[in-house]
Amino acid sequence: MEILIMRYMRFFQKCIPLFLTMWTLLSGGQVPPASVPPGAPTNSFFDNDTLFLFKPMPLHVGGEVEHPGMATYDSLPLRSVIVKESHTGPGGDVLFTGAYRYEGYALTDLLNPFLAKKTNREAFPPLTDLYIKVFNNEGDTVVISWGELYYANRPENIIIATRVMRIVPEKTGERWPLPASSRLVIPNDLRSDRNIPMPTGIVVVSCGKEMATEKGKFPMHADSLMMDGGKYGRFILKGAPGCSPVTVHTIFYGKGRGLHSTGTVTGSDVQCVLSDLIPVTAENLKHGLVLFGADDGYRAVFSLSELVNRNDQEHTLLLYTKDDQGEGRFRLYPSCDFFSDRAVKGLTNIWLSTGTL
Repeated sequence: MEILIMRYMRFFQKCIPLFLTMWTLLSGGQVPPASVPPGAPTNSFFDNDTLFLFKPMPLHVGGEVEHPGMATYDSLPLRSVIVKESHTGPGGDVLFTGAYRYEGYALTDLLNPFLAKKTNREAFPPLTDLYIKVFNNEGDTVVISWGELYYANRPENIIIATRVMRIVPEKTGERWPLPASSRLVIPNDLRSDRNIPMPTGIVVVSCGKEMATEKGKFPMHADSLMMDGGKYGRFILKGAPGCSPVTVHTIFYGKGRGLHSTGTVTGSDVQCVLSDLIPVTAENLKHGLVLFGADDGYRAVFSLSELVNRNDQEHTLLLYTKDDQGEGRFRLYPSCDFFSDRAVKGLTNIWLSTGTL
């Protein structure tokens, strides 16, 4: 019996190299993954506590899409994000809540089957003026720009989380409070006021601001910049803002034409430019929208939060030059985006709204 067992062991030992070779060929050259038992220690600093699971609410997608309907979570990949959550306190203070690892389903994955169908597509075909409203059955609503989802450097980062784990400090062992349900999670927000619980619906919306569009217009007449904050007032900018200059190294790459240029750009962080126009409150971060419009009618929308409430140190810059060479003195450069499509030259207007644009 022992001899038979030894023969089987030698046989399986000889088969191991064959198994590894077949795996490598069938998996495109990838090494088979190592198996880690649940709860076993790993090298990850983000895996040191219990994982809690929640069931997501049914999610309806409507608005300016071809076929409104219910989103499906079936077969979608789980995305993982790490978050230092906080909320807005008096005077815009950052009040820390806790550190977490969330797993869930990316809004881009959920929205992909619902093709955008803009109501203003004949006047302005690009999708740069789209945004979404996310809401739940408790009356909470937040806005997210289309660019945060589809033009961003990390397009799968915004998720509906169905799993959560505390990231526990090794020395203090602090146990941060856990959410009680699934929730929207936007990891790039410094203040996490947009992380609403149990989302049940998404509405896709295009900006309703009417602008004359003249594609290819040259020269563009953009010697001043009108900033309209609605109830917060307005003012005209005729020169460089009085903000400390920021220089970023960049690869300017468009969705359509690909590479435009590489190099550096220097400008003023839009967060600084807007700081005197609109206060940072939880309600403004949840509902605020900013529309940038050019002399030729090109436009791009941003959520207020992605401009003034980031934790990743990425900038959206307002550039100013006296020698405009027919392209206007002001332009917008979003270094937070992968694609350059929300960059706006010949900038003439900035509209802020805490409702609907």
